[in-house]
Amino acid sequence: MFKAILASLILVSSTLSVATTKEMKSAFELQMELSIDGKKVASPSLIALEGEKASISQRNENSKDGSFIEVVTTQEKSETNSNMITLSFVVGTIDRDGKRTILASPRVITIENEKATVSIDQEDQDEVSLSVVARRR
Repeated sequence: MFKAILASLILVSSTLSVATTKEMKSAFELQMELSIDGKKVASPSLIALEGEKASISQRNENSKDGSFIEVVTTQEKSETNSNMITLSFVVGTIDRDGKRTILASPRVITIENEKATVSIDQEDQDEVSLSVVARRR
């Protein structure tokens, strides 16, 4: 009987520990600037939970075209710097009919509160430049 109660308490304790760990994900505020072919098309900010996809999209009122940014953040553990963050992006355009076209999928490793910029210029595709500053919330 005592072993069954002890096993139940351990199970409940383990379950609570897992639930608490899941709730304590880091959140990051991302301030971004997206340029396509040298033209700034968006300067969004968003809050992203570590390990979960966050996204933002916008449409231009005049042309009805738009852009989107998806990102997954991961805190990097390093012996030299505990403020490193990996940002995995998917960046693209949205046409008038709502069709999404992926232009780039860059991965950026940056330091918290430092601006990082990545530029992608591929033959036969739009040049994409994305700047980001990540701050822990």
